Amino acid sequence: MKTILYSELIRRTVNIPHERTKGKLVEIVARRGKKYWPIEEIMIESGLIDKKADFYMMTDLEELKEEGTLALNTHVSGRERPAKKENIFLSKLIKSKVVDNEEEEYGRVYDFEIIQVNEDQWIVWKILADPAGLSPRKKRLRIPTVEVQKLSSDKVFVNM
Repeated sequence: MKTILYSELIRRTVNIPHERTKGKLVEIVARRGKKYWPIEEIMIESGLIDKKADFYMMTDLEELKEEGTLALNTHVSGRERPAKKENIFLSKLIKSKVVDNEEEEYGRVYDFEIIQVNEDQWIVWKILADPAGLSPRKKRLRIPTVEVQKLSSDKVFVNM
C-alpha cells in the first residue's frame, strides 16, 4: 500500500489523452464509509483562458508516474457532478475545526493521508490536524477516519 498526502496530490498535472491536453487535479471527492472514506471521483480543471472542470471516476486514472504526473485512460470523458449527500469534498474540509462531542476544539484540519490500496482504489485513511487556539494538545494530530462521527460545513466531530 502506498501512502500519499492530499497536499501532494492536489494541483498535480494530469494528462488528458482524449482532449490532447493537460489539466490540474483540483478536487478529490470521497464517500463516507463505515471505516474509511473511499475516493470516488476527482475533478480536473483544464484550459488557460476558458477553464473547464470535469469529474472523472477514480477508475479512470491510469497511472501515477515517478515525476508526479497523473494520466487518464484514453477513452474516458468528463461529466458534470451529480450532487449526493454522502460525498465529501476534501478541499472544503481544509481549515475546518476538529471538535469532540462537548464542542471542545482540538485543532484545525490541514491535510489528509490517502492510501492507494490497489491501482484503482484509494481511500482517505487519516485526517491531519494542527492544534489551534486554546487546544490542550501541543502536537499535530493524526485522526483515523474511523473516529469521525459526523461532518458539518465548518466542523469535524470526532471521538477523542
